[in-house]
Amino acid sequence: MEALIIFGLTLVIAILWARGIHRMSKEHPFYKGEDLFSEKLPGTHPDSSVMYTRYCEFASSLEEIDYDYLVDDPNQNCTRIMTENEFWERVSKDSSFAQKFNWIEI
Repeated sequence: MEALIIFGLTLVIAILWARGIHRMSKEHPFYKGEDLFSEKLPGTHPDSSVMYTRYCEFASSLEEIDYDYLVDDPNQNCTRIMTENEFWERVSKDSSFAQKFNWIEI
């Protein structure tokens, strides 16, 4: 009798779980679950691409070279805008740098 109750509960849980997985895959087909157990990584917030885009717009509008926002690239013999990886590395080291580009449009 106890085994039948345990089997019944396990069956109900399995059915609900499978329905949840099916519903999630239909409603959110691109969700991969990568954020489930990981800590917040730079560039994973939905607004992160917006923040980097704001940086690129700002840095490209500079009239004079400012090494706070641009990097010197000796391989290409130029000063350029940071790549996205360089940008997030800088943000991880200097939070005040991120605040300059982390504003909300109203």
